[in-house]
Amino acid sequence: MSTTPESELNLEELFLPAWAKDSATANKYAKHSGEDRPMRGERRGGPRRDFGGPRPGEKRGGPQNRGPGGNRPGQFRGGERPQRGGGERFRRDEPREYRPPEPLPEVTLTLLPDDKGVESLARQIKMTGRAYPLFEIAKLVLQKPERQQVKFDVIKKDDKIVQPLFLCALDDSLWLNEDEAVAHVLDKHFATFYQAERTPTDPPKGVYTFVGQCGMSGTILGPPNYHDYQNQLRKLHAERFSRMPFEQFKSRVKIVKDEAIVKKWIEDQSFKT
Repeated sequence: MSTTPESELNLEELFLPAWAKDSATANKYAKHSGEDRPMRGERRGGPRRDFGGPRPGEKRGGPQNRGPGGNRPGQFRGGERPQRGGGERFRRDEPREYRPPEPLPEVTLTLLPDDKGVESLARQIKMTGRAYPLFEIAKLVLQKPERQQVKFDVIKKDDKIVQPLFLCALDDSLWLNEDEAVAHVLDKHFATFYQAERTPTDPPKGVYTFVGQCGMSGTILGPPNYHDYQNQLRKLHAERFSRMPFEQFKSRVKIVKDEAIVKKWIEDQSFKT
């Protein structure tokens, strides 16, 4: 959360009705042409459209309102309406596959208003001597992240922590899994602990005209017939998409024949980090 709270809140302006917030100098009718609106029964933009109803002097339900075969317009034989698009329509009585939502982590979350913002509100209420709705003031605090703080606590059952929490001390990010926290540190703060060096190695032998590329992350995995392709595929799935089934992740890989992308993969394989 931001550490620069908006400490000053003008309650007088925030609780005014919408009509009182408009500028008094604005003229809503400055561009009005002065023409009167059409009388009742009249229409703008041309003559009245005919939607197939009875004309003056004709009786409703006569032959003129019947379609071919004696059916009314919009009525279909057998009580069935033809389907659009040629596909099958979904019937309401057919059972749908229900997928329950993933369970939320069992932790305690508490929203705390910022101390400076609360002091400002209390001081203004005390000076004005007016009463303001408590729930409306709570909404004002929740409208912006800088006006509040979020506190997470673990829950214990039988002296055991149900869902552990892991805090990254470098950026105060919170994680539910230790492996994910370590992967985050190595990904975002790698240079804090290590220095990477690239040394040239022998480039891949053979002629390659296409490579496999992850359709979600854009990572170049190499040609499918390359000896290290399966290792790179498994590694990427374990590091970034472990919650997705492997076969589904594998189906997202696309074959790219772009010469520049193939050349980039060959150059990356020509160095060892």
